Amino acid sequence: MDIEEYLANFDKFTKDPTLEAMEYLMEKFDNPHKKLKCIHVAGTNGKGSVCEMLNNCLIKAGYKVGKFISPHLITFNDGISINNVQITDAEVEEILLPLSNVIEEYNKTHEIPVKWFEVITSLVFIYFYKKQCDFVVLETGLGGTLDCTNIVEPLISVITKIGYDHMDILGDTIQEIASQKAGIIKPNSETVFVNEPEVNKVIEAKCNI
Repeated sequence: MDIEEYLANFDKFTKDPTLEAMEYLMEKFDNPHKKLKCIHVAGTNGKGSVCEMLNNCLIKAGYKVGKFISPHLITFNDGISINNVQITDAEVEEILLPLSNVIEEYNKTHEIPVKWFEVITSLVFIYFYKKQCDFVVLETGLGGTLDCTNIVEPLISVITKIGYDHMDILGDTIQEIASQKAGIIKPNSETVFVNEPEVNKVIEAKCNI
């Protein structure tokens, strides 16, 4: 399989994101994302730095840690690692071959086809479960509520500093954007966030639901 050629067939963005494709694909692989201990990180600024610190602290403590960050630097492989060792092309191909069949099945029966980030995120969950990671540090791609990573039930949700980004999708005000980022907060989990008076109440309200 030519990995780059295969991935080039997928659009990267949609104006109306949903979690339908992710839930479909993961169900076909016995929902590996539900068996991972995830630390889910959202926000506008500092997400990458927080992910690096969490990742390296957990590795230093002796754990096997999967890390997924986006966007990647050179190839998408460099955004996917276990204990700071990038996923190999051979490992990617091993997962993509069966995954591609399920994606084709989905695209034949759904109006909106699977997107690039959904392919990669599905691969990530399958890979980290297959490798039996103790923890996964997971960075959102865009926003939170409808980001394709947001099918996990994290141990901890982390929200970094929030600013004005992707306003065409996330909202016109800082509070609307914060509400989207806070969409990663789940019941029965811990939440850590930056103290920002403009958005504190929005995040606290999500925690109290």
